[in-house]
Amino acid sequence: MIRLSRGFVVLALLAVLAFSAAPARAAWFFIHGAAAVIQPSSLTEVATYDVAGWGLRVTVKKGKSVWIHAPFANPALDGTTVNTIQLIWKAASKTIYVSGVDVYDGSVKFWAKQGNWKGTGVDGNYAATNWSLGRDWNISRGFGISFAITNKGGKDQEVIIASAGASFNDK
Repeated sequence: MIRLSRGFVVLALLAVLAFSAAPARAAWFFIHGAAAVIQPSSLTEVATYDVAGWGLRVTVKKGKSVWIHAPFANPALDGTTVNTIQLIWKAASKTIYVSGVDVYDGSVKFWAKQGNWKGTGVDGNYAATNWSLGRDWNISRGFGISFAITNKGGKDQEVIIASAGASFNDK
């Protein structure tokens, strides 16, 4: 039988205490744009769409709005919070934009915002649009974000969803 020294046992217990008292982790998690889905009620507002290796491309009919949902397989539910979300996307012009954002814990909408966020970055590159949720929200059922894309232009216009992200924290 192996007998452990008292010093080793004390050191092992101190190590366990140190690791259990470690600060909470914070991490961004992203879904690929190809995982985003057009809400079924919005399909009549879409001229065309394409799911590809680089994301989701949607051509929104002129004067129409389309809801796109980004579901997350979040890291853990028990004790997980979220405080910031992000959309990485590109729009054909400044007349197609994100007009609304809804954030869900399972089927419960806990945060919503209306606005006019543009998706054209410098030289037509992808834009990263961030929304602060104002505080840490507990996630206990599952996590998802829905984006309303509105086309106020005079023709059908394209938007590309490259990815969506959320900053999750452990308590």
